Parts: sequence; C-alpha cells; structure tokens
Amino acid sequence: MKMQFRLSKLIYNVSNAVGRFPLTAVFLLIAVVLNGMMIHDREFSFEKHLMTIAVGVLLSALFQMIYERFYSKRTTRFSFMGLTVLLMAGYYFTIMNQFDLRMEAEIKTFVLLFGLFIGFLWVPSIKNKTTFNEVFMVSFKSFFIALLFSVVLMAGFSLVFLAIDELLFDVNSDIYAHASNVIFILFAVMYFLSLIPIYPGAREGMDEGATKSTSLDNLAKATSCPKYLEILISYIVIPISVIFTLILLAYIVINVSGSFWNDALLEPMLVSYIVVVILLYILSSRMHNKSTVLFRKYFPKILIPIVIFQTLNSFLRIGDFGLTYGRYYVILFGIFAFIASLVFSLKPVEKNGIVPMVLIICIAISLIPMLDAFSVSKTSQIKVLESTLVENEMLRDGEVKPKPEIQENGREKIVETMQYLNRMEYLNELAWLPEDFEYYKDFSDVFGFSPYEYPRSDVEYFHFRSENNRMIDIAGYDYFAQTHISNYDGAKNADKNILVTEDDRYQVVHEVDENDSRIVLRDIDGNEIASLADQAILKHFENYIENDYTLSLEEASVVSENEQATFKLVVFYIDIDKSEEHTQFNAEIYLLVDLN
Repeated sequence: MKMQFRLSKLIYNVSNAVGRFPLTAVFLLIAVVLNGMMIHDREFSFEKHLMTIAVGVLLSALFQMIYERFYSKRTTRFSFMGLTVLLMAGYYFTIMNQFDLRMEAEIKTFVLLFGLFIGFLWVPSIKNKTTFNEVFMVSFKSFFIALLFSVVLMAGFSLVFLAIDELLFDVNSDIYAHASNVIFILFAVMYFLSLIPIYPGAREGMDEGATKSTSLDNLAKATSCPKYLEILISYIVIPISVIFTLILLAYIVINVSGSFWNDALLEPMLVSYIVVVILLYILSSRMHNKSTVLFRKYFPKILIPIVIFQTLNSFLRIGDFGLTYGRYYVILFGIFAFIASLVFSLKPVEKNGIVPMVLIICIAISLIPMLDAFSVSKTSQIKVLESTLVENEMLRDGEVKPKPEIQENGREKIVETMQYLNRMEYLNELAWLPEDFEYYKDFSDVFGFSPYEYPRSDVEYFHFRSENNRMIDIAGYDYFAQTHISNYDGAKNADKNILVTEDDRYQVVHEVDENDSRIVLRDIDGNEIASLADQAILKHFENYIENDYTLSLEEASVVSENEQATFKLVVFYIDIDKSEEHTQFNAEIYLLVDLN
C-alpha cells in the first residue's frame, strides 16, 4: 500500500511538472522520437535538430522560472513560449548554415546550454528571500535523486529484457537503447523538474490560506540539507580538501621558481580544484558546524592566490603557442574564480547570488562575436603561425617557401598551430596556402617537413594512409571486412572480433597479449587456420618510413597465406609509435579472406 502511494505520488508530481513546463515536455518528447529513429536506422542523422531541441528545453525551462518569479499574467507565459520557439528557430538556421557541424558549433552550444542552466538556477533567487544557496541545494538534491531513480528504473527494465531473452524468446538488442532513450531523456528530466518547487514570486500574494502554507512547507522541505549530505561534506569532503590544499600549496611554494610554470598537468588539476572548492562553499553555506564554518572563513582567502597563480600560468602559455579556445575558457574561468573568491571573502553567504551572475556574464562574453573564444583564438593562432613563418623566412610575397632545415622551436610552433587550425577547419582562411591544400596530404610539400617528424624524446611517430579514391579489387576472396585494430595498452582488455560468418563456421579475431598481437582465422571448433602477426604488418611499413605518407593500394597491402587460407590486409590508415622499449600502432584496415 505504501509503495502504491509513493508510485501514485511520483506519477502525480511528474504530471504536474508536465503542466508546469509543457513546452519543455514537448521538446523532450520530440528528442526521444528523433533519437528512437536514429537507434532504429543508423542512416538517420538528427544531431543538429537534437542540439536545437536541447537549447529549446533549457530556454523553455528558464523562461518558465522567469515567469514564475516576475510575472503572473498567462499572456506573458504564452509570449515566453513564442519567444522560445523564435529563438530556437534562429539558432537552428544559424547552425544549419554550416554544411558540416563544426566542433566550434558544438562547443558553443555546450557553453550556451551551461549558461542557460546557470540562469535556471539563478533566476529564482533574484531579489528574493530565497537565496541562491537554497536554490542550488534544491537542484543538487533533485539531480541526484532523478539520476538514482533513472538508473534503478533502467536496471529493472534491463533485467526484465534479459529474462525474456533468456527464457522466452529473442529480444532485439536495440530495446535497451530505446528504453535508455525514454528513461534518461524524458523521464529523468521531467522527474528532475517535478522536484523543483515553485519559489516565491509575483503570484505570491495571490495564494492564500492553506495553499500558501503548503507551498511554504514544500519549499522549506525542498531547500533543507539532508543529514547524510551534511555529514559527507563536513567530515569527509572538507577534510580531504584541506589535505589536498596543503599538498597543492607545498608544491607551488617549492616549484614556484621552476617547474610550476611548465607543468602541463597542473592547469587542469588547478581548475578542477577551484571548481570543487566553489561548489563546496555553496553547498556548505547553510551548515553551521565547526568544520563548515572554518571552511567558509578561510578557504576563499586561500583560493585567491591559487587562482592568481593558475591564471598567470595560463597567460604565460599563450606566449609560445598562442591562444586556443580551451585556454581562453581557462583564463576566463580564472577571472570568474577570482571574483567569486572575493565575493566569498568579503560578502555574507546570503550574497552568493552575485557569483552565478558573474558566471553568466563571462559565458555571454565568450559567445559575443569578435570577443568569443573561437574568434579570438583563431586570430591568435594565425598570428603566431604567420610570425613564425616570417621569422624563419618561409613566408614571402604571399607564398610559403619549404624549409626542411628549420629549427626545432619553429617547427614545433608551425605544427601545433597548423594542427589547431586544421582541427577547427580554419585553414581556408589562410590566403597564402594553395587553394586545394589538404593537411595530411600536402603539409610536407608546402612546409618542407612532415608534421610528425619533430623530436618527441625517444619516440618516433609515423603515419601512413592508402589512396582514398581507389577501389579495392575483392575478386577471388570469400569474405571482406572493414575494422579497427590496435596493440595499445587499452586494447589489451579483450580480443576483438573482426568477422564472423553467417553460419558461424569461421571467425577472424584480433588477439592481443603481453608479448604479441595478431589477426587469427579460426574454425567453429576454435582451431587456427591462418594468422597474420602484427609485427609482420609493422615490418612491412618500415620499408616506407622515408617515403611520402600516402601509399598506393599495393604498398598499403600485406598478404599472408598457407595451404588453408589467404589473408590480404589493406591499410586505410596506420599510426605507429616506435621507441626502444616498444612499438605500438593504431590502424583502420580492410581485410579480405580467401578459404582455399
């Protein structure tokens, strides 16, 4: 009976959330349908549509919070819904102008979504007796409750599907993806929203009597901190943070005149540490035990010099290789963290609402054209590249002159900046590059050296690929497969099935162990019929190390045969890391098998 009551209450709360966030629910339902179509048929591609819907989901939720906080007329609510649809349409047609969905569009969308979510958390606390700390606590609890319910629900469905598959009849494996799609996109988000209370707003004076009392009781319950969370933060997380802080400060003091400024791993560690401390400060803002009081008193002050060092570290890295979008965001985050530390140090905890406001302003700056992370980083990278070419007398009269004997520092700058510009698809903005320039094919001819030749301690790196506009002759072979093989450490977790015949009579497996790796053809009883050792593949490509990286189909082919079978392996591309200790590779291959 108790379980039935809880289930009915859950259904009631979720249905109320649908009524409160109707446009959000519609967008989520559309996302589920599009995802379901992609699961059913891999030929469908709705990435741009799903990104647009994700923006619409958070926009509609944010406008609903703005409506509840500042407005009461239904016409305003419908106006916000219309505005949401218009903004979505503008976003959609903006990204659809790009023939291919660039990394830039994806990252900007992620940043925009993050900013909208922060706005969703911040709006209820604007000029309100409900503080940002309370709103954040509600969302923090709701997120993990919704996640827990969703994981348990998915586990339950998975067990049911598994039991049916094992005991009754075969179940299509796609059913797990479809169930996950509905649970984690539709149910999880709507259940999360059902746990968000209606905060005091413009309609506050319109609620009277028992309704208002119930609303205040629900709000007090929602904003309270669970005892287990208080214990976890006060007596486990904060002490661990103190220990880590002492270690971090000791490292900075010891290495401030040396390796601190060159340690590439320290930057992400410092950023992660600062994020954790800010979250801890907000979560502990309403706790009053000795541990949390001391944490709030001293940690913001300790955070200030750490943030300054981290930001200076990032600024100094710009000098050598220019500004990338990643470092832009790291520096912008450092500025935000510095302001947040000052707010925590100088203002009472009730004023923490200033912090999300500053974060939203930083996010907005990173998206404003000409000031955004990608415009600034593109200009910076192009400037570093062109100045390096000029310094090395490689850029004259609008043309690049190859220079094989360029010094290591200049070579490294050219490679790093060209890799970034190629990855971000900005090479077409370099007027001095040949019109038909292809990064992997033409780099060596244009600059006079390979992008993979500059020294990497004792490791040599080689890259080869076959001509990608040639057809492969499969005449005389029984089976054909395209697959990926590798002998890197991560590939040692399990053998990889490459090809299994329809009648299961034969299978081709890439077997990897500590000593060797090879491609093996086995029959239904597991007997080995033929094999091709990875060492033989690597030895074959050693013959072309001095050649151009693009190989003909004949050069990119390795054949192994015996009386029972013939293997023909054609490499689409292969990356090889070679050192004194080991040789590792990563390859995309076409495999042809002939059973004699």
